[in-house]
Amino acid sequence: MTRRGFSQKITDSLADESKAGVAVELGRVCLKHGYTVAEVSDVFAVSRPTVYNWFSGKTKPSRRMGEKIQKLIDRLNAKHTENE
Repeated sequence: MTRRGFSQKITDSLADESKAGVAVELGRVCLKHGYTVAEVSDVFAVSRPTVYNWFSGKTKPSRRMGEKIQKLIDRLNAKHTENE
């Protein structure tokens, strides 16, 4: 089952627990909380294909971008923990 803004391929890829990395983790957080690939691409000023590649583990973001991604993951998780 796909979710808004996610293809079946990306949804399946994010379900693969053998895939790791900060960008893959961001994909899981976005899928869980309903954030779209388009929203992530806007936040980081990168293309949607770039975000799809990150989420699938096909490519990895730079170290600097990885640090920014981790900060966003932390904020999103904190936001949703507060709302529970």
